Amino acid sequence: MAHLFWSSRRSAIATGAAILASAAFSFGLPKAICAQESSPAITPATNAAISFRRPLRVSNLRLQNNREYVRAHYFFTFDFPAEAVEPLEKIVFEQIEGADYPRYRSDDRSYAFTGVDPSQQTSISVDNNPAQRTVTVEFDPPIEPGNPVTVALRARNPRDGIYVYRLTAFPVDAIEGQYAGVEQLTFRRPIRRDRLGRWY
Repeated sequence: MAHLFWSSRRSAIATGAAILASAAFSFGLPKAICAQESSPAITPATNAAISFRRPLRVSNLRLQNNREYVRAHYFFTFDFPAEAVEPLEKIVFEQIEGADYPRYRSDDRSYAFTGVDPSQQTSISVDNNPAQRTVTVEFDPPIEPGNPVTVALRARNPRDGIYVYRLTAFPVDAIEGQYAGVEQLTFRRPIRRDRLGRWY
C-alpha cells in the first residue's frame, strides 16, 4: 500500500508540473521548468526586408548656382562604406517642403560617379515625377559599397526660398527603401538695381 501511495503521489506531481509548464507557455510566465528554444538573431542579411547594414548618409551637398530660375547641378555626395554590405540600386529624392518645384532634366545632363573623380561616371536613369515631387535615380549596374557616391542632378532652379528633401536609398531587390537623411537647398533672388541705380 505504501508503495502504491508514493507511486500515485509521484504521478500527481509530474502531472502538476506538466500543467504548470503548459500555463507558463500559454500566458508568458517565466518558464524555469520548460526547455527554452534558441532562435538565431535576425540581421539585415537574413531578413526578408533587405537593408544596408550601415545606412547611406549625405557627406556633402553643393549647388552649382543658387540663383532662382537658372539651370544648375545639385551635387549630393553619399558616404557608402563597405560595412553597408548590400549594393545600391536607386535613390529617391522627395521634396517635402518648398513653394515651387525645380524643373529636372531626364536627359544625360544629370550624372553620377563613385569616388572623387567625376570622370569615373556610372550609368543612371532619372525618373522625374512632378505630381509626387520625387526624382528617382537608378544605377545600372548597381553600385557596390566601399566608395562615396555622388549624384549630380540637373535642373532649372525654382523661385527663391528654402527647399527640403527626404532621401531614401534602396538596396538591390529591397522591398522598402531605407532612410538616408533630410537635406536643405536654399535659392535666392539675384541682386538688381532699381531705376535710380539703388541695389535691392
